[in-house]
Amino acid sequence: MEDLSGLTRGELMERFTEELRLFVEQMRSQPLSFAAPSQKCDYCAFQLLCGRKD
Repeated sequence: MEDLSGLTRGELMERFTEELRLFVEQMRSQPLSFAAPSQKCDYCAFQLLCGRKD
C-alpha cells in the first residue's frame, strides 16, 4: 500500500475522488449479466430493477 500520511486533507480528497471516479467508470464499463430467474425473484424487492422477472 502507498503511504499517504504526508498528504494534506485537500490532496487526500483529490486522490479519493479520482480513485472513486475510476472505480465507478470501471463498474459502468462492464456489462451486467443476470442468471435466469428463480423462485427467489418472486419476493425480491429489486425484481423490476434487474429485469430478471417479467
